[in-house]
Amino acid sequence: MKAPSVGGTEVPADARRVTACLKACEGIPTERLEDGVILRLVAACIHVDDPEIREILEELSPMRPRLVRR
Repeated sequence: MKAPSVGGTEVPADARRVTACLKACEGIPTERLEDGVILRLVAACIHVDDPEIREILEELSPMRPRLVRR
């Protein structure tokens, strides 16, 4: 798979990730980000009974191994 390009120049995956993070955090003061506000906001959403929020949280959660009985 070829990396995306901007103006004919390839954009490294790390640069895309940094850009996405900057856009996602736009408007949130740096001090709040350093204090872990994003994690607290996600934790607060866990108790919201909304299928769309649940789906997003599942996507954000790292894959957890399933326990298998033998």
